[in-house]
Amino acid sequence: MNMTDCKTKLDWALEHAKLEFKLLATHGIVNGRCTCGDPHCSHPGKHPMFANWCSDATDDPEEIVEIWTRYPYANIARLIGDDVVIDIDRRHGGYESYDVLNSRVGGLPKTPTALTGDDGAHLHYRCPASYGITKAHSDLLPGVELKRGNSAATMPGSLHISGRIYSWI
Repeated sequence: MNMTDCKTKLDWALEHAKLEFKLLATHGIVNGRCTCGDPHCSHPGKHPMFANWCSDATDDPEEIVEIWTRYPYANIARLIGDDVVIDIDRRHGGYESYDVLNSRVGGLPKTPTALTGDDGAHLHYRCPASYGITKAHSDLLPGVELKRGNSAATMPGSLHISGRIYSWI
């Protein structure tokens, strides 16, 4: 057993808040199902629990303790805001497309990267407005999505429908 096996979602959320990520609670996975209750949920464990998720996202430790104490099964996501997350979907050729993107731009810098529950990746970049990236691009390349603004990314410590836990790599 490693140390990540011992952390609660609250522990994970507090760590993410220290990185100044604005967090929101998403439905979790309990007994192999999304806690939203829809047996045909199209985004199990990945959609917000609360309607005002964008404006309610927080990095305040007191609010985070309140949320994850009340909903310990809730997954953790971050509001991306002015940053950029490159979402690589392995099932749709994302790693191959990422290699193409990386070579086109002359090499992307190293950045905090999370392994997703389905062996994809989320690359988290701080991205000032001066970089000129003003919106998200869901069709950047096959299997690669650029997330920005009022978009969210599931964070390490969250449980995927596959039973795997998102983790930093």
